[in-house]
Amino acid sequence: MRAVRIHDHGGPGVLRLEEVPEPTAGPGDLLVRMKATTVNHRDVWIRKGHPHPAYHVELPAILGIDISGEIVETGAAVDGFAIGERVTANPYIPCGACDYCLRGRLQYCPNFFVFHGAYAELVIIPAVQAIKLSPQVSDVDAACFPNTYITSWQMLMGKAQVTPDDTVFVWAGTSGLGSSAIEIARLAGARVIASAGSAGKLEVLRTLKPDLVLDHSKPDLVRRVLDYT
Repeated sequence: MRAVRIHDHGGPGVLRLEEVPEPTAGPGDLLVRMKATTVNHRDVWIRKGHPHPAYHVELPAILGIDISGEIVETGAAVDGFAIGERVTANPYIPCGACDYCLRGRLQYCPNFFVFHGAYAELVIIPAVQAIKLSPQVSDVDAACFPNTYITSWQMLMGKAQVTPDDTVFVWAGTSGLGSSAIEIARLAGARVIASAGSAGKLEVLRTLKPDLVLDHSKPDLVRRVLDYT
């Protein structure tokens, strides 16, 4: 199969399109034919060689966090999924052994692993991480969801526990994380202030309908936030 791999750290030129062996599904896995994925900052940081251990991967490596595709094989122990079904996946894979995992609070696992390998024609994912896609959801929309929306949801709902009594400020509201945070904060009923730094991005930001749109390159940003709140 074809895959995009890195053998060294550096600029975009280190990305290589190569032929690699097809992966084999284990008993609890799904083999998925990829339809769409994304480029996250995590992928860029890994490619460049970010020094933090969280961004260390063994080389050569196939990057890519987000999955959207069609099941082509199910492991022998997998129930509830069938060949031909479309799925996405939670890329944050808990260890399954710590106190948080044993208590079912997987989002607090301190030893979680972040999936990478989506820049390939076929990928292996644990079936427990997979989510079936509705026919109304496109492959591209599904690929844009996991990393950004899971992160925003955990920050706003899991940690901050945002309610209709709150006002949420979203810096860089046109980013993946920013745009998902605007949607989630509005879903929670909160007032939303969001910012961008250029005329084009401000135009896009207004389509997301925050309650107040601000240019974060302007010197009156703090005053306008204080006036509004």
